[in-house]
Parts: sequence; C-alpha cells; structure tokens
Amino acid sequence: MLIGPFNFNYANSTPENPVLEINSYSWTKVANIISIDQPAGTGFSYAKYPKAYITNDTLSSMLCYQFLRKWLDDHPRFIKNPLYVGADSYGGLFVPLIVQQIYKGNEVGEEPHINIKGYVIGNPVTDTSAEYNFRIPSAHHLALLSDAVYKVNRNISVVL
Repeated sequence: MLIGPFNFNYANSTPENPVLEINSYSWTKVANIISIDQPAGTGFSYAKYPKAYITNDTLSSMLCYQFLRKWLDDHPRFIKNPLYVGADSYGGLFVPLIVQQIYKGNEVGEEPHINIKGYVIGNPVTDTSAEYNFRIPSAHHLALLSDAVYKVNRNISVVL
C-alpha cells in the first residue's frame, strides 16, 4: 500500500512470511483515510444478498454516498474534517458521481453535512468509447504494433 502506514519489505519477505516496515511517507501521518472497495464484490467488499452484486455506476455512487453519511453519523468527530474523494482508473467515471451526490445532499440539507473540498483522480477512465478507439494508435506509437499491422487495423472503431 503506497499511501498507508506500512510497506512490504520484499528483500526479507517470503510468500509464507511477508515482512512489513514503517512507511515514513505515509499519507496517514497527515490525513485520515477511508478505503472503500466498490461496487460490492470488488476488492475485499462483499454483500449479504446476491441482488446487491447487480449494480451500475449511478447506484454504486449513491450507495457510497449513503455509506459516507452513515459512517459520519457513527464517527461524528470527523464531520468537520475536509473530505477529498479519490480514486484511479475506472474511478474517473464514478468519483464525479459520488461528489455530485454529496453536493446535492448538502444543498437539500441532508444530515450530516459532508465537508467536501474536492476530488482527485489518477490515470482516469473518462470516456470508454474514445479510449477503446485510441488503443490501436497508442499501441502503434509505442511500437507494439508493426506499421503493416497498424495500416490494416487503423480504421477499426468500437461503438459501445
């Protein structure tokens, strides 16, 4: 975990006995971090009922917003803390939805008020159709496709 309190000491670890060391650059030295795997079924997340695994970005974002409100209800000492929502990759699609839910909830007076300050997205997916259609030119540019293969395939387009 690059931002957490520990790193793996790979030189002294084995598969049976991983060794941890203090991460002197941990974000947890200056911030409180809540890590959420969502939607249900990704990472370490799970659900009690099979229907909960059927989801979409809008529903997942709403459930994440509900979780944040419930978490703040249970941990009121954090209510005034500034909140930044962050993710990478596919988070480029759902983080803005979560932040939008927070702003809408704050505007209509839902409690607790969430002290949202912004969001951060690393290497985000933003438009899947555009990104799929750029894969062939990207692979050619990185010399992963020969000129001959590129010329045959450069006009292929994916419609999602």
